[in-house]
Amino acid sequence: MATEHRNTEHRNTEHRNTEHRNTEHPYAEHRNTAKNTVTSAGEHASPTRPRAGAPPGRIRQPVRSPGELVAALPSMLGFHPRESLVLVALRGAFVDLLLRCDLPRPDDAGAAARFAEHGVAAVARTRPDAALLVVVTEGAHTPAGPRDGTTGEGSPPEPPMTGLAAEVSERLAEAGIPLHTAVWAAGTGPGARWGCYTECRCRDTVPAAAVTAFAAGAAYDGVVVRPSREALQVLVTPTDPAAVERRERLVADLIDDVVVAADGAVDPEDLRGLLMLSLHDAAENRWPLDDQRIVALAVALGSPGVLHTAIVVTAKLARDGSPQERLAAEQLWATLTRESPDPEAAAPASLLAISALLRGDGALANVALDRAQDAWPGHVLSARLRAVAASGPRPDDLRDVLLETAQGWC
Repeated sequence: MATEHRNTEHRNTEHRNTEHRNTEHPYAEHRNTAKNTVTSAGEHASPTRPRAGAPPGRIRQPVRSPGELVAALPSMLGFHPRESLVLVALRGAFVDLLLRCDLPRPDDAGAAARFAEHGVAAVARTRPDAALLVVVTEGAHTPAGPRDGTTGEGSPPEPPMTGLAAEVSERLAEAGIPLHTAVWAAGTGPGARWGCYTECRCRDTVPAAAVTAFAAGAAYDGVVVRPSREALQVLVTPTDPAAVERRERLVADLIDDVVVAADGAVDPEDLRGLLMLSLHDAAENRWPLDDQRIVALAVALGSPGVLHTAIVVTAKLARDGSPQERLAAEQLWATLTRESPDPEAAAPASLLAISALLRGDGALANVALDRAQDAWPGHVLSARLRAVAASGPRPDDLRDVLLETAQGWC
């Protein structure tokens, strides 16, 4: 079962469905969302986006209804969730953490309780002031009817996944976390039906994202929304297998040359210089990389000292770099992940995961970590990052840890 945390304090994590390939603990895709804020609109709390005078990166456009909340989820997650449970932790006016996981299978009797336990435990760690619950499932299609929640004959339709919603509600209550809004939806696209789990049973259709202030603000910020989580795989999947196979031979030849070099090694400073030159070229939009550069970087990142430098640079860019520099570094790691042979691809994939976590994008981080583990089963750095991603770290906290202890990660 796939799970994601989205820390939107910068805009955040996941276990695989192996998003850990771990079915015991379903939550791991988090999104740290302190980048989004929340206001109340009628009975419903809602994520919002920045007004004048707000800290940089804050999102304070109001979400005025449960329908707009559903429409905002793709902008917060980076993709349209399907068959998903989404929990949102609120701290004051801000969305502090957003978690997404795959819905349990109908034949798994204890799944609802496990999902509720793990999901609420993850939310509770942030000590939120309140929580929002959204269930997205194609099984939520119901007949069109009045907005009062009835079918037109006086009886409200039965919401989907009521057992799961009830389990989550109970766990939240036990944890002392008020449930501000609980909604189901047939999808997150325009026209999809949504309804409330609460007694009001109000329902309507999801508005087009283009007409919501939240989605407009996200688009202005350059947020890319993909059609599904699977679409993230394109960022780490080799585009030309024949070229990757060719580079595999070149990597082997280069490693042999290094081994038989005069002192049995190359100057680490030369390797670091190559790394910094490549980051500079990426920032100057000097693409694409040729075989020689890709192979040299793949071998260089196999050096613990160079990998340590890459981790530190990525963390420092998250703190001090311009948006262009941060994006260029992430694009470099993604390109090397796609274009490097195995097992060398594990290192840039781990750096891509770090870059994603440092801006709160757990979904991309876990896709990258999947690639790293596939390239090199048991890869130490990506395994450690997997454990970190599962905890839904705050980007600032992770950045500080990386800067202080990066040497020990390699």
